[in-house]
Amino acid sequence: MSSRGTSLGVAAPTRKSLVFFWIALFILSIALQYTQFSTPSPVKAASGLLADTVQGFEIDGDLKAGSAAVRYLEGATTVAVAGIGRDRAVLRAAVTLENAGGAS
Repeated sequence: MSSRGTSLGVAAPTRKSLVFFWIALFILSIALQYTQFSTPSPVKAASGLLADTVQGFEIDGDLKAGSAAVRYLEGATTVAVAGIGRDRAVLRAAVTLENAGGAS
């Protein structure tokens, strides 16, 4: 009984080459997926701010512990707030900034 490859008229070395090609393609696709998942995607943070306008920042909390809020300052005015683990504080600050007209 012959294999399916012989019924298609494909020689044994050609079959081996095709099998090798598909295995290599499969391994390459897994490697590409792994590198895609392992590299973080870029994030546009504080997109309304220009680097030249931010004159300083204040950190309230502990960044290493994952509970902190960062205020970006322009002079003595808060122009943006970012936070880790302090969602309510950041939302309150965002509402304050919107009411004051400091954020777009």
